Amino acid sequence: LGDASIPAGQDVLHFSQRSDRRAYVEYVANRLGVPADRVRDRVRKPDPRTGRQYGCSELRTLSAPVFGDLRSRWYPDGRKVVPRDLRMSPE
Repeated sequence: LGDASIPAGQDVLHFSQRSDRRAYVEYVANRLGVPADRVRDRVRKPDPRTGRQYGCSELRTLSAPVFGDLRSRWYPDGRKVVPRDLRMSPE
């Protein structure tokens, strides 16, 4: 519930994990029907608490209306609310 985001005003999904979990990010891309070449590795800005920089693998999808619809469901008043009808699978 906390590894992805849909930025306000955008119809895109951002999903990231630390760099050594790139295969998982590619798996998520595949499950979403997004080409794995949309996954990029980068170094984040220094953490303000520690001053350390961390590497990550990120997926940024292309724009699709479904993501805007999902954002409206999860952030009805600008704050995250888990939809009551959410169903999770073991996967």
